[in-house]
Amino acid sequence: MELALCRGAPARLHLLDGRPEGAASAALEAGRRLADDFGIDHPGLLAWRPLAAVALHAAGRPERSRGTVGAVSSFKIATCRYAEVPPAASLEGAHVNDAWTPTGIDVSTPSPARMYDYCLGGKDNYEIDRAAVMGFVTQFGEGLDVTRANRLFLYRVVRYLAEEAGIRQFLDMGSGLPTQANVHEIARRFQPDPHVVYVDSDPIVLAHGRALLSAEATAVIQTDMTDPRGVLAHPDVQRIIDFDQPVAALFLSVAHSIPDDGQVRGMFAATADALAAGSFLAVSQFVGLDGETARAHTRKATEMGLVWKTRTIEDFRPLVPDLEPVPPGLVDVADWRPDPGQPALSTVDEPLRPFLGAAGDGKQVTEFGGVLRKN
Repeated sequence: MELALCRGAPARLHLLDGRPEGAASAALEAGRRLADDFGIDHPGLLAWRPLAAVALHAAGRPERSRGTVGAVSSFKIATCRYAEVPPAASLEGAHVNDAWTPTGIDVSTPSPARMYDYCLGGKDNYEIDRAAVMGFVTQFGEGLDVTRANRLFLYRVVRYLAEEAGIRQFLDMGSGLPTQANVHEIARRFQPDPHVVYVDSDPIVLAHGRALLSAEATAVIQTDMTDPRGVLAHPDVQRIIDFDQPVAALFLSVAHSIPDDGQVRGMFAATADALAAGSFLAVSQFVGLDGETARAHTRKATEMGLVWKTRTIEDFRPLVPDLEPVPPGLVDVADWRPDPGQPALSTVDEPLRPFLGAAGDGKQVTEFGGVLRKN
């Protein structure tokens, strides 16, 4: 993992993305150790970034902005490079990427992973992603609630799989950016040693994920989920996942990013075929209440540069393998074993807050999915 150690405004340690769980405490501990290693009395801004996951402002100590540090906590930081970034004051409360565009990351078109991050209250997104989200919710007001409902669905799915079904191995396909309540974090609450591989084709996911997911039993790989054989043959997958034992393959809120129905069907089927008996497949995707709505939603997405296809329920069902559905079957994800007492999501930015609760006025689109068991 690369570390940007930069001079800037002194003050205090501040985690921009506000992650409340393990990532935050690990980051703060890493900052403290870095401060000790570099002889810095007052560390300044600590922020997550896509390629330089930790940026520490060493107040007034530019001579210490280059060098090498040893392993720090679980981040295994090995190298340090100098990089100019704006003063801490100009970044406080901001989306970290607005002030720092990493090499190799396309910020000319919106990214589904970064848009999803914004809807969940994350900070790892750009103005183009936020504009795309606003474009969606302005036309389809329920979209924010639906997206957040899918993340709550993920929690309930992983909890069921780990706690009730006894699953210890997970493939999170099209995982998106690491955010709150990640699969390995949920699974660890109910299984002592879960094994999790995150799969995504977006390079920003790979960069950010590798910085956060350092445990031996977790990995993030940059691979196209529409090539399930390639995914399953990946060295990290082979190292972490025992395919002689049950596995849960999660395809949550990803099928709409694959317009080709044959690809979706083949992706689901090939993955299910490779899994042992007792394994599970979890799926969901955006659906319109009717064909006209689905086509309008698709047009809105493609106008913004997204590769997208909102389907109807009738279109989506035939793409799902003929496996045993876990009750209540394939439904609106908000209705899949709802639990008002489950952990809440982070709040969203001020511009999105008027759209919270809009789904209560009726939905033109929703996330449809469920969990299926391979016998």
